[in-house]
Amino acid sequence: MTHKNLKLLNPSQREAVTCKDVPLLIVAGAGSGKTRVLTHRIAYLVESGVKPYNILALTFTNKAAGEMRSRVVSLVPGISYTSFWLGTFHGICLRILKAESKLLGSFKNFIIYDGTDQIALIKECVKNLNLDEKKYKAGIVCEKISRAKDDCIDPEEYLDMADNFYQQIVAKIYKKYQERLREIGALDFGDLITYAISLFKKHPDVLEKYRNKFQHVLVDEYQDTNHAQYIFLKLLTAGKKNITVVGDPDQSIFGWRGANISNIMNFEKDFPNVKTIKLEENYRSTQAILSSANNIIKNNRERKEKALWTKNTQGDMPIYCNNEDDIEEAESVAGQIEEFLSQGGTHKDIAVFYRIHSLSRVIEDALRRRNIPYVIVGGVRFYDRKEVKDILAYLRVISNPNDVISLKRIINLPARGIGDVSLKKIEDYLDSRDISLFDALSELNNINISIKTKEKISAFVSFIRKHQCFDGSLAKMLKKLIKDLDYFNYLKRQDLPGTEERIENVKELISAIAEYEENSEFPSLAEFLEQVALISDIDNWDNKSNAVTLMTLHSAKGLEFPVCFIIGMEEDILPHKKLSTGESDIEEERRLCYVGMTRAQERLYCSSAKRRRIYGRWQDMETSRFVGEMGVELLAHCEISG
Repeated sequence: MTHKNLKLLNPSQREAVTCKDVPLLIVAGAGSGKTRVLTHRIAYLVESGVKPYNILALTFTNKAAGEMRSRVVSLVPGISYTSFWLGTFHGICLRILKAESKLLGSFKNFIIYDGTDQIALIKECVKNLNLDEKKYKAGIVCEKISRAKDDCIDPEEYLDMADNFYQQIVAKIYKKYQERLREIGALDFGDLITYAISLFKKHPDVLEKYRNKFQHVLVDEYQDTNHAQYIFLKLLTAGKKNITVVGDPDQSIFGWRGANISNIMNFEKDFPNVKTIKLEENYRSTQAILSSANNIIKNNRERKEKALWTKNTQGDMPIYCNNEDDIEEAESVAGQIEEFLSQGGTHKDIAVFYRIHSLSRVIEDALRRRNIPYVIVGGVRFYDRKEVKDILAYLRVISNPNDVISLKRIINLPARGIGDVSLKKIEDYLDSRDISLFDALSELNNINISIKTKEKISAFVSFIRKHQCFDGSLAKMLKKLIKDLDYFNYLKRQDLPGTEERIENVKELISAIAEYEENSEFPSLAEFLEQVALISDIDNWDNKSNAVTLMTLHSAKGLEFPVCFIIGMEEDILPHKKLSTGESDIEEERRLCYVGMTRAQERLYCSSAKRRRIYGRWQDMETSRFVGEMGVELLAHCEISG
C-alpha cells in the first residue's frame, strides 16, 4: 500500500488496514468507510508480500463482492479479478464443493435450487406424505427447514428437538425433502454451507489444504453471520491469527432469517488476543441525523459501545410528523417530496422506507396522484418473473435432465397435450424403479397412456436432446430454443396485460447470458445457472432510473440516499407486534430503525398516523417508542403539506 493511499485514510482506518499478526475485530459504524478499509487491507496485504490466492474475503451479496473486487483491482496494479477468492459465503462454498467434487461421489454434478424451487419441491413432499397442504404451507415449512440448516440441524436432530405435533410433521417433511433433493441431485442455499462443513469434517486433509491456502481470512458484515457460517469459519480459521471481521452489532437486523448477533459479540472470546478497532467517524450523514440515531441505539444493551460523529455540517434536524391517519401521512410525504423536487432535487435522491410491504400502497397512490415516478425494491425480481423462469427451466433441464421441478414446469409449456393424468401414470411407474422422471419419458411402452400422448412425450424428449447437442454459443443456443418453442407467440396468444414487457424480459435474458459469456474464461450453461441461482433481490436493484425508491427497512441496509422518509412509526408496526415479544426482539427492531435513519445523508423525515386502516378496518395507533427515544430537542415537527 503506497504512502499516498494510506494518507487518504483516517487514523482508525489506517490502524485497521495495517494491523498485523492478531485476530482483528473492526467495529464499523454506519457510513464509516468499512468497504474502503476492507479493500485497502486486502491491497495492503498483497503489497506486503501476501500472495493474492492466499487471501479469502467473504461478504453477503454479489453486489458487495463485485464492488470490493473492483476497488481492490484499482488499488493494486497487475492484480486480476481471479487472483484472490472474494465472494459470498454461498458462492465460496459452491466453489469449494465444485473443486472437491470427486469426494462427493455420485452427487458431484449437483444443481442449485433457489427459493421458488424449494417451495415447489416441499409442496410435492407434503402431497406425497398425504398431508394437508393448507395446514403445512410450503412457504412456512421452507422457512423452518432453512432456519434448521442455518443452525446445522439435520432432519433427525429436528425430530429429536420437536416439542409439538406440528414440528414432528415438519421433521418428516424435512427428511422427505432432503431425500428428494438427493434423488434429483440438487442442493439448496443452506446445503451449500452445511455440505462444505461436512466435507471439512469428513476429510481433514481437505480442511488442512484450505487452512494452509487461506493464510488471511476477511469477513464483511460479520454481525449477519448465522451459526452454520460461524462453524464454517471456525473450521477454516482454527489456530489462525490472521482473521479479520468487520461488522456492527447496531446493524444486526436479520435475526429472523438466522443471523446470530452473538457471533460478533463473542468474537473476542472465540479468538484470543483480539485487537478491536472502532470506526466511528461517519462520512454519510449530517451530525443532526447522527445525534438522533445515537440517541435511539444507546437504549440497546446488546451492543459494543460507540458513538457516530462527523466533520459534516450540523445540517437540518430530522423532521417528525404525527398525522391524523395513513392517508394524511401519505399526502404529507408526497407533499414533502414535491417540495424537494421543486427546489431542484432529483427523484432518485429520495427513498421511502417502511417496516412492512403493505404500507407502500397508500404512498404509491399519493405519488401517482402527483405523477411522481417511483420504483419498488423487493417486488418480483427479474429471475423470478414467470416468463424468465419458464425459459430458465428449459435451460436447467437441458443442463441437467434430473431437475424434476423444472421438468414438470416445462413438459406441457407451451401446451403440447401432456396432461397431469399421463404425468401421474409415469410417476407411478417410477415408484418401483430407480430411474429419473426424464429417463422414464423414454420408457413409455410399459405405461398405460395413449399412443398420441406417447408421441408427444417422445417429441418433447427429442426437443431437449437436440438442444443439449447444440453446437454454438450459449446465447445462440438460447435464441434457437426460444425460436423453436415459438415462445413469443405463446406469450401473445395468452393475451395478458404486459405481454410486450414479458417479451422484453425474455430478450433481456439473452443479453444476460451473452454478458456472462463475454466475462467468463470458460463459460458453461451449468455455471451460468449457478450464478443466476445465487443472485439476491438487492443484487438486481440499481439506482439508475430517475424515480423515488420505495423499500422495506430491511432492504435499505447498505444503501444511502440524500433524502429519506421512514413511515409507519407506530407501536405494533415499528416495533412490529409479531417480533417484539422479548427484549432481544425489541432491540432488533430498534436496530432496524437505526439502520433506516443512518441511510439518510442530508434530510430525514419520520412519520406516524393516529389511526390506520388495517385489514379494511380503522384502528387507533400509538406512536412508536422510538420517536420518543430520538430526543425531542433533536426533532423538528412539520406542518402537514398536502
